[in-house]
Amino acid sequence: MGCCIKPNTGRVDANGRKQLVENDGKSGHHGVHELKQNYKISTTTQVLGAGSFGKVFLSESIADPTFKVAIKVLNKAKLKDNIQAIKEEVKILTKLDHPNIVKYYETYDDTKYMYLVMEYCPGGELFEKIAQQKDQMFSEVEAAKIMKKLLRAINHCHASGVVHRDIKPENIMYGRDGEIKLIDFGLSKTVSGKHTQLTTIAGTPYYMAPEVIDGEYTQQCDVWSLGVLMYVLLSGYLPFQGENRNAVFNKISKAAFHFNHKEFSSVSEEGKNLIRKMLVVDPEKRITPTQALQDGWFAKNKNQEGGGKVESKLDPDIFNKLREYKGVSTLKKVALNILVKMTADSKDVEQLREAFMKIDKDQTGYISPQELKSALDEAGLQYDDGELVKIISEVDYHGSGNRINYTEFLAATISVKKILTNDRLIAMFKQFDTDNSGFITTDDIIEAMQKLGQKISGEEVREIMKLHAVSKEGHISFEEFKKIFDGLQ
Repeated sequence: MGCCIKPNTGRVDANGRKQLVENDGKSGHHGVHELKQNYKISTTTQVLGAGSFGKVFLSESIADPTFKVAIKVLNKAKLKDNIQAIKEEVKILTKLDHPNIVKYYETYDDTKYMYLVMEYCPGGELFEKIAQQKDQMFSEVEAAKIMKKLLRAINHCHASGVVHRDIKPENIMYGRDGEIKLIDFGLSKTVSGKHTQLTTIAGTPYYMAPEVIDGEYTQQCDVWSLGVLMYVLLSGYLPFQGENRNAVFNKISKAAFHFNHKEFSSVSEEGKNLIRKMLVVDPEKRITPTQALQDGWFAKNKNQEGGGKVESKLDPDIFNKLREYKGVSTLKKVALNILVKMTADSKDVEQLREAFMKIDKDQTGYISPQELKSALDEAGLQYDDGELVKIISEVDYHGSGNRINYTEFLAATISVKKILTNDRLIAMFKQFDTDNSGFITTDDIIEAMQKLGQKISGEEVREIMKLHAVSKEGHISFEEFKKIFDGLQ
């Protein structure tokens, strides 16, 4: 089961809504009691979808109603042996950070239920868009846009040691910013390297790679699934069909597909060739996500779109922001990371998203010291190697391994003055004031970090209190929290 946050027009009875409201969580952690301090929950809360283990509700931040979220409520009694699998999924979602991957925000937990707070994707499924196309499928330019974003998302997954294992149109959605979002990591697996062998047969039959069916595969299985998806985008047909599962698997094992559908008559040879490179039976000979992203089909369609090949150089203001992001306390870094996640779908980050993508030459969703150095050289900006090392170290809050992820980049470079409203400031404060006392205590910080999936040492907590509890009363007031952002441009 995955954290699949999908809009649902179907009706769900009021009992589902009551489930979210009635459990007060007193016998476990703060649970729904704490959840209701931060998010608007009532018996009229809209149900987005339902599954065998629970329901998904639409909600919004009490402090900042513009911040919409999807809350997945999981019944622990129904989960039973699946609780550990859900925890693994959350662990994976915490690790991933990409514009084209659904965002995980935090977890609330009590005796009866788990509450996963996720990005709300109101734009519907890619599957729905395909179904609506009827006689006219996506143009190659449109398909290339979608495929490029999905390949980048999978490249990020693989660079983070994650195999998705269930790529299909139903697991791709449109976010509030109109961006494609890869969702549902319920079948995903963490691997130690690109050659790590997996043996569990997992996924959706039509999209399974032949080696998955054989029960011995690597992360390259995701590329096959993307190849199937590309075929569907351009034609509306599945490449491997049959009267039963065995017939489908037989065709998959031989890569027995064709381009005889009339829709392919208008598809370029470059497009068909990329599909052929992705649907190769031998995973060792199959194109990798990085190689696929360099394929000429994307360049051709970018030119047809009018994008050309001109790439602007790194804005000096962005580099200055990275330079200034030093000596930032742990609390400020966490707060800024929360702030940009709340606003990552706004117009204010479009330019920064583009800048991140341009610096990220290998398109893994991380900026390495070498990539930053290359961008600075191209822009003719002055720096020294020691300074670059320090910048990466300061900005890499999550400890991704001497590299900067997307949210960290935004946190360091975004204009805080533009996006920091009083409502958002209150919402962030409430994220840390876990017991709703009006103050942030040592215990609050520890619990808040756990909800966010972050580890923090006792020494770091003491340093936070020393820096920000100016009144020396053993806690941080709202006014003291507010001062963290003083002077930020």
